[in-house]
Amino acid sequence: EGSEGGRVQGMSVAYTLSDGTTTITIYPKWDFKKKRRMDRSDHRMYDASMFSYRWAAYDVFEFTLEGITPAQAATINGWWENKTELTFAVSGSPVTTGGTVKVGGNRTPFPKFLHPRVDYYQGKLELEATA
Repeated sequence: EGSEGGRVQGMSVAYTLSDGTTTITIYPKWDFKKKRRMDRSDHRMYDASMFSYRWAAYDVFEFTLEGITPAQAATINGWWENKTELTFAVSGSPVTTGGTVKVGGNRTPFPKFLHPRVDYYQGKLELEATA
């Protein structure tokens, strides 16, 4: 059974997302990934030389959440739709880190219920660092 952001199924480390008014504690599944994304364009010339134009590079955090309450799902989906700037805090032994993020991706983060339960949601969350 899911509870409080997937605590039963997820990692034991607490992660929080906050817009300054609302804070949600989440417990990602073990598929947590931190990647570096780069917006760039590469162009190869006739003589085989290459030119790269780089506009931005930023961290992306991706992970699955299960057991999200309807209220949490609605809040996170609203943050995604409005591109709300959030504080993302990762606190666990022995390291605590954090940063400013926005919910990324081109699809609603929590579109479906956690089967067979209809009182919890599941989905994949993508957070893009903004600072």
